[in-house]
Amino acid sequence: MSAATQQIREAILAAIKRNAPPTAWISGTVVSVNESANTCEVYVEEEDLTYPDVLLSLQESGMLLIPAKDSDVIIAPVDGQDAVMQIVAISKVVKIALNADSMTFNGDGFGGFVRADELKKQLQKNNELLAAILSVINGGAIPETGNGTASALQAALKAAITGKQVGDFSQIENTKIKHG
Repeated sequence: MSAATQQIREAILAAIKRNAPPTAWISGTVVSVNESANTCEVYVEEEDLTYPDVLLSLQESGMLLIPAKDSDVIIAPVDGQDAVMQIVAISKVVKIALNADSMTFNGDGFGGFVRADELKKQLQKNNELLAAILSVINGGAIPETGNGTASALQAALKAAITGKQVGDFSQIENTKIKHG
């Protein structure tokens, strides 16, 4: 970089620094959280003051971090105005809310998230169908048409399923990750 370019760069940075509003970051502790209002109360011990309605985020969509009660946070004024404060750092997050038109986690090779309620509903249909088939297979002997002997197909199916169990899908949902 030439000396003239360096001087211009330094002059621009100095002008920005002179005109930038001072940012006062304040350390505090979360007293309570109101997720629906996107706010929390923060107690600042140094000032013996509680800041109500501190914004969790300025965004309406994107990622929202919900702080734990009693977690340490850093708050700062929005646009240099002490009347509106927002969280800029959190020591303990209890929830992450993502609100976007589309999200990708570690690539898209596995497709979309499974809708657990719909999966359970469709699996229940399969289980009912399977239960009906199993009741015929494991039920009383079905005589062959014409000669009255026990069905060879029924015997073969009964032997094929011996020792096998119907799947239990009651624990397929991870309730710690939700979407919709």
